[in-house]
Amino acid sequence: MTSFDLYQAIGQADDRFLAASERCKPSVRFLASAASAAACILLAAVILLTHFNLSPTNDTVSCDGAPSVTVGGITYLVSPHNVSSVTCPENFECAGELADGEFAGYKYYVNPHMPLWVYVYQRTNATGSDGEYIYQYVRYVREDIRGKNLVMFDGQLYISMYSLSSNYGDENSIRIRQKYGCQIEGEAPDGFESAGYTDFSGYDLVPDKNFGSNCHTAPAEIYADFNDRSIIMISSCWYTAAQWEDGETLHKGWDVYVLWQQ
Repeated sequence: MTSFDLYQAIGQADDRFLAASERCKPSVRFLASAASAAACILLAAVILLTHFNLSPTNDTVSCDGAPSVTVGGITYLVSPHNVSSVTCPENFECAGELADGEFAGYKYYVNPHMPLWVYVYQRTNATGSDGEYIYQYVRYVREDIRGKNLVMFDGQLYISMYSLSSNYGDENSIRIRQKYGCQIEGEAPDGFESAGYTDFSGYDLVPDKNFGSNCHTAPAEIYADFNDRSIIMISSCWYTAAQWEDGETLHKGWDVYVLWQQ
């Protein structure tokens, strides 16, 4: 098993949790216990992937162990949604080969009209009927937007507090984190009212239409405080399975989103 195979296997496990979450619309968080286990697995992956290289110029591995490639001085990380294709994605063309590392000589593909993505034609951990590993075009996403949950509302981009680091220095985000945290259980706070529903734009994108979301595959309700345009709430539900709980416990509430200071 290659380093990429290990990371992809971890990603596929996460996708199973995501698929299950669709049963609890508009969204469901991972089980607390499963999230803890996944964190341990990812930590192990970071250690195992330390010597992994998929860059034309130098070794780069993200903080969560995701394989990466550097093209034109920009770092791209493998899509957290395991996006790949047996055929070259439309309008992407070969721009060169990886210079060294585990996949030295593998070709990468770019599209000048889609600068957020790069595809690498590489071996995956899937096998065909003959038992041989399948090669596919694997999506890599620009580092600065990869894994960020974004929603376009009223012409502005909002980002989930979960997508921001705990020490993010924006003054407004710090204020909101101190007041609301990242998630609220129960009713929306006073002053917030329904303003519409999210409309899924696609994974690994920056939404460019009103109500567009790159993370809510099922519509989620948006609540806004029209006296404070720096924050919105998006309906959510999640399960926990703590030792003191009698099995899984369903929680309903709101994810906190703030204006994205790009």
